[in-house]
Amino acid sequence: MKKILLLAVLLSAVLCTACAADSINLEETSLTLSLAMDLDEKGNLVVYQTNPIFSPEAKKKKDTLSAYNVLSLTQGNIVFDAVSNGNVVNGKTQVVLIGKNLLKQRNLFPLLDTFYRDPENAVNARLVAVDGAVKELMNFDPEDKPRLAVYLANLIDSTHRREQTVKTELGRYFHQTYEKGMTPSITEIKKGPEEILVTGTALLDSSGKYAASLNRQESSLLLLLQQNVEKPVPFIFTLSANQREGEISVNINNVDYKIVTDYIGNKFYFDIQMDMDVFLMERNFMINTEENLKKLNQKIENLLKHECEGLIAKLKEHQVDPIGLGIYARGYHYQEWKMVEDNWGQAFSEAEIIVSPKVAIQSFGVIK
Repeated sequence: MKKILLLAVLLSAVLCTACAADSINLEETSLTLSLAMDLDEKGNLVVYQTNPIFSPEAKKKKDTLSAYNVLSLTQGNIVFDAVSNGNVVNGKTQVVLIGKNLLKQRNLFPLLDTFYRDPENAVNARLVAVDGAVKELMNFDPEDKPRLAVYLANLIDSTHRREQTVKTELGRYFHQTYEKGMTPSITEIKKGPEEILVTGTALLDSSGKYAASLNRQESSLLLLLQQNVEKPVPFIFTLSANQREGEISVNINNVDYKIVTDYIGNKFYFDIQMDMDVFLMERNFMINTEENLKKLNQKIENLLKHECEGLIAKLKEHQVDPIGLGIYARGYHYQEWKMVEDNWGQAFSEAEIIVSPKVAIQSFGVIK
């Protein structure tokens, strides 16, 4: 019995020694929580990095590093390693910020190559386009907000939960880039005077460059067409009632989809059919909603159809397909798809796309 007890004590001591040898003090660790890339005024790549400071003696809560005139993220990391005051850990990155100026001039995907090759890197970091100076945003350090990376991650997640922007992690972006039947879409933000705003969605073309931006309502429409909505989707429409214009706010829920495809006259045809429940949340004009139920249903259907087709016209203008209709073209008309798969943006811009919403108002609220 004594020998077993002695063996257990010795084993515990060995394990504790091994753990102590492998342990890393938090104060001696440099966690990369946010990365950013932009171009300077001469068109050279600049990489930024923010790391939280855990030292109790430090007055700042984050350290912002920059590497100028580098060729890649890896070269930027070498610069950061040389000036960092601790062991650099890259696997905890929450957000990767990309300046819109860079997106307009370069294909983004090659710049992210290291994330997909180095197993220590995280591919669940959120990919974000920045409208404005990235340097100014990376140095943003308000006293009433958490650390920048945590603040941005929470902001993007909450805005996406409200169905007002897409949420594209690095892993999802990889899929969107290699999928020929769609083009990438990422969150877009902008720094205001005292806070950071999610402005909507940035659309990239098949070459990985910036093509266009969507505001928050257009982003909600995109999520609806992508079949990527979970909670009720809020919309505000302007309509005419009693010879006056007014606004009506609704929540769209329980959407059933059917996409009819065809190939007629050397072009693709899509009919996006959506049956949905609508809950009236607000109206600022007088109307007897119960007596005019059928008419109100029709008006909401027409407005939703008009706005969806307006969004599609914008996508066709820039030859981008973030909806992923090319996937349906490949699935149902493979031979015709093979002829255009390497130039789907052009084929998408020539396709006939119809949106057919069917609305059923389920609730007027607690008052009539």
